[in-house]
Amino acid sequence: MALQQAQVFQKRRAGVLLHITSLPAANLGEDAYRFVDFLHESGVSVWQMLPLGPTHSDGSPYQCLSAHAS
Repeated sequence: MALQQAQVFQKRRAGVLLHITSLPAANLGEDAYRFVDFLHESGVSVWQMLPLGPTHSDGSPYQCLSAHAS
């Protein structure tokens, strides 16, 4: 298993960073499936999402609350 995980990083990939709320319906419904189909057709293999948990008071999706962070 560790070998398979290591091989993932041996190949260059293209990706996008897009929070789910940036999709038209702002959820993982039909729009998300269409977006993933578009990514596949475009040769993009990585969809990086920002944290999905509750955010701090500033509402920034780049900094979410975590029970594990100090």
